[in-house]
Amino acid sequence: MLLKMSDVLILMFLVTLLRQGLFMAYKRNYKVFNFNNSLDLERKKLNKLQFDLKELNRTNDTINGIQVCFGAKMKYEVYIEILDIFFAEKETLFMQYKNNFFVLRIPKPKNQISVKIVPITCGYFEANKDYILEQERKKRFEYYLSLYKQNWIVFLGYLGIVFLNIFALVKFNKNR
Repeated sequence: MLLKMSDVLILMFLVTLLRQGLFMAYKRNYKVFNFNNSLDLERKKLNKLQFDLKELNRTNDTINGIQVCFGAKMKYEVYIEILDIFFAEKETLFMQYKNNFFVLRIPKPKNQISVKIVPITCGYFEANKDYILEQERKKRFEYYLSLYKQNWIVFLGYLGIVFLNIFALVKFNKNR
């Protein structure tokens, strides 16, 4: 699984918090899951954990989190099953601290809106209309050119089908 640069930065931030002992300083509402038995006895809790992880991913909840506690009698197969659930749900932000797993969300950065700045000299719109229209025309031409470059094989296939139909019609009309 490849991590994005933002995920790596978040993980580095969490490791720093762990080293400083500030990880639990952030107030969150954790749903606590205690595992202390074999896989067969813990199956219902594992299913509930997977459902809650799906819900956390779906809502992108940054207030709540999930805490998974491991008991002394927990089997290794339960630990592996928990990791499998994390990877099946594509959970990238979980951290093991002592005998616990903490799963949480950090708010995503807000998208920056790009503002289109049109240079206007002193005067009125009609004076700059030609310049603005030329810029729009160039932008549209570049867009269509990039589409043709990406999908040239489709156009080539379509041209081949047209030629094939023309040759078939000519041959069919010669035989009549």
